[in-house]
Amino acid sequence: GKGLHVTVDLVEELGADGYLYGHTDINGKRTDLVARVDGRRHPNAGETVVLAPVTGHVHVFDVETGDRLTDKAIASA
Repeated sequence: GKGLHVTVDLVEELGADGYLYGHTDINGKRTDLVARVDGRRHPNAGETVVLAPVTGHVHVFDVETGDRLTDKAIASA
């Protein structure tokens, strides 16, 4: 399907929400990511899932500083 094919490394369960920690390959480089998922029904470590980002609900952060990047900064990268 359309989206990012992500290998699940870990899912942190926090009640109704869970945080999926995983990685994907973008332009030949491993890229780590975190996605919020259903805390009760989620994939397991080692599985591959397809994540389709929803416009307006994606937050991108600088790996080194932890600062949130603006849409303008992302577009110019």
